[in-house]
Amino acid sequence: MSDSSASAELLRDRLARNEAVYRDVNEQIDALNSLGPALPRFPIVCECASEGCAQTLTIEHELYEAVRAHPERFIVKPGHVSPMVDDVVEDLGELVVVAKRPGKPREIAEATDPRTNVTEAPRAIEAKDVDTEAARRLAENEARFREANEKIEESILRLETDAPSVPFVCECGRPECFETIRITCAEYERARQNPRSFLCSPGHEIIGPGLGRVLESTSRFVIMEKLGAAGEVAEALDPRSG
Repeated sequence: MSDSSASAELLRDRLARNEAVYRDVNEQIDALNSLGPALPRFPIVCECASEGCAQTLTIEHELYEAVRAHPERFIVKPGHVSPMVDDVVEDLGELVVVAKRPGKPREIAEATDPRTNVTEAPRAIEAKDVDTEAARRLAENEARFREANEKIEESILRLETDAPSVPFVCECGRPECFETIRITCAEYERARQNPRSFLCSPGHEIIGPGLGRVLESTSRFVIMEKLGAAGEVAEALDPRSG
């Protein structure tokens, strides 16, 4: 194999692994949407995995499920198709469904499909009784979003993606929020050092006496710490302490 062919093969491999991570992000968003009354349309991240892409799109739940029935298919924004690894299956105007080309891209897509390669059953979330019911419910919901992000990071590490930053879901706990935060793994780990801390989009922090306070605030994300009853629940449900 020539040097140019080897380089092209390596690039295809890296693209396919990055796209697999973005698909896992959207699977976590879909799972969160299913926790309550499922929204007929919900936002997901573009699965092109191009460096610097932070775009989102809105998709009908039925269509999302139809695409996910095919391990080799991904959902991208118009203009984000990568001819090196993608074949267009359907152009729907506001989004494009692509299939990974036969060879390494398709092999990686099928081998990393989260719906056919389940490694463990979801961990049951149980909270101890606390004094404030509202704070407990909010902290429980935030814990579900935090657990979704833990699964996203697992995908990043497992697939060895080289993307400089990856979208994680906002952990504000609002049932209607499916915003994503594009951060580095180092920034994500900074938030996970405290079992009572959560990541959220700027403006989504829920703070106040017995609820939470801001630990760090940037233009891209906010790290907040839960207090009182909410903090007790957050610590009890910390996936890294169990």
